[in-house]
Amino acid sequence: MAAVCRRTFSRGGLSIDLVRRVLDQAGCYSLFILENDTSRAVAGTRFGVYDIISNVRPTDDLARDADFTDAVLSNEPCFIKRKPSGITYALLRDLNG
Repeated sequence: MAAVCRRTFSRGGLSIDLVRRVLDQAGCYSLFILENDTSRAVAGTRFGVYDIISNVRPTDDLARDADFTDAVLSNEPCFIKRKPSGITYALLRDLNG
């Protein structure tokens, strides 16, 4: 089974570790390819080069060729600032400018 994961960290990161573990537990041989370009990963899946893509958001276009699991990870980015910095904000739009 060939799995492609969009590169987000030099070694792949948590998402790739999760996919590796699931495939290992299922007894599947896997070969991971770290790909920076999502469009190449999607094309590789459409042409049968890859069996699984990780770190890609579902789209209607991709749904014509692929099935998706429910989300397995959640990411809620936030800004962190040093307390005495003098910068004030509560919402993203407060940082405009």
